[in-house]
Amino acid sequence: MKKFSFGCLVLLLCLIQYSQAQTYVNLFREYLPQNYLKDEDLVEQMEYNFNQYAMTNPDLIYYYLNYLSSIEEHKIFNRDSNYYNILQYEHSISNTLNNNWVEEEIINSKNLSEIDWVDRKLESLLDEFSMAELSAPKNSINLEIDKNLQKYFTYKCLTRDSSLTYDEEADYQILVELAINNFVSKLKTEYEAYKSNENYIPKIQLDDLLQYHFLSKGFSEGQNRKLEFNISEYLLILIDITDFMEYSGILFGIGTELIKFEFPGVSIKETYLPFQEYTTSDTKSEMMFYFLSAGYRFKLKEYKAAFSHLDLSIGFSVSGNEISASSYKMNIDKYFFIWEGEPGNFTLLFDGTIDSLTWELNDYLSLTSNIYLPIFYLNQDVYFEIGLHYQYFRTVYFVNLHREIYDQTATDPSILGPETETFEEESDGQLFGSSLTVNYSITNSLNIKGIISTLPSVQIGIEYLLIL
Repeated sequence: MKKFSFGCLVLLLCLIQYSQAQTYVNLFREYLPQNYLKDEDLVEQMEYNFNQYAMTNPDLIYYYLNYLSSIEEHKIFNRDSNYYNILQYEHSISNTLNNNWVEEEIINSKNLSEIDWVDRKLESLLDEFSMAELSAPKNSINLEIDKNLQKYFTYKCLTRDSSLTYDEEADYQILVELAINNFVSKLKTEYEAYKSNENYIPKIQLDDLLQYHFLSKGFSEGQNRKLEFNISEYLLILIDITDFMEYSGILFGIGTELIKFEFPGVSIKETYLPFQEYTTSDTKSEMMFYFLSAGYRFKLKEYKAAFSHLDLSIGFSVSGNEISASSYKMNIDKYFFIWEGEPGNFTLLFDGTIDSLTWELNDYLSLTSNIYLPIFYLNQDVYFEIGLHYQYFRTVYFVNLHREIYDQTATDPSILGPETETFEEESDGQLFGSSLTVNYSITNSLNIKGIISTLPSVQIGIEYLLIL
């Protein structure tokens, strides 16, 4: 679970607001073994532990500091230490109480909003308060502790005041409760400000709430610490409802398409040899197109859901290249000879072989029209669409007839023509198909699309919605 640091409490009029750079290790530096502060790995581990304790129950910091002190004294990590055992025990209890609180809040949040997406988001936010369940020692340890010193560490944690020093005459239990009550009061004030003005932006954000779970019964002996409203109601005002709304607008797209194309067979008549005709075979190749598209999105429902919008678009290719060989060779090996004169008395002019036919793509054009309809939302950012497609292809390709001349005595060798003769052929076609699309919304306006189509083709691209 990801937690965030923040400047959180102003106690009455005199609590010091701390900066983001403040760390728990620096805050409790004077109580930590000095040789640990020289080890970056240990400092990182201690900071992590402090954060865990501060979030669910800062009373645990007292046990943790004593445990670290006992390690320093014995020069070993003694997990049989009474402080370690009670730390583990109290930590597990605090996490369990915290999670019970989260479960209660999730139940209370059911159907709090009329929008299904908002309810899901709210439950997701509440779940961020959950902590890992820990296995507590079988028996708790009776340990005599300095309660006021314990609450001093808790108070220092809440205020993040590194200049604060322990005063035996002060009642830190009262100061801790004042600090917490002040935060709860601020939370209530923020909520009431929003309720009276929906354009008001609350100052206490989710990151602030995640830093300290004030309303959990496991937080610093909290038992009857309640709001006059449900905490889920406050979280509700932090949810941006525009993330779940549908919009109409103009669509612009750019992307690339991999498509399998079949070159149709053609018949080639030999120009210089009568009665000779060659028919090529069909062949397939793969081509990569780059395309632009434009269209319009019609909003069918107010919020994102199955069949909540309809997209119509047209597109055309701007350039492309072959990614597998689209040239094809047909071996003929037909021997020929030409003479002048009568049979039995003739002069051989030339002989040779009609060797092969080859062809390759020269130019191509693709025009498409598309219809898309969402059928399932995995969440507000990832959804699936079905689509229908019409695609028109026009291709230009060259067919080359290859001759091999072995002997030539003719005074006019052009009678046979060039050794390689090229014919330009054109082909066009229409394709109809359906598709399945996976979409990822980066923002309400920017979308990444991956499309698998029966044309057959695969597309990936970026689509921008100009909201109207």
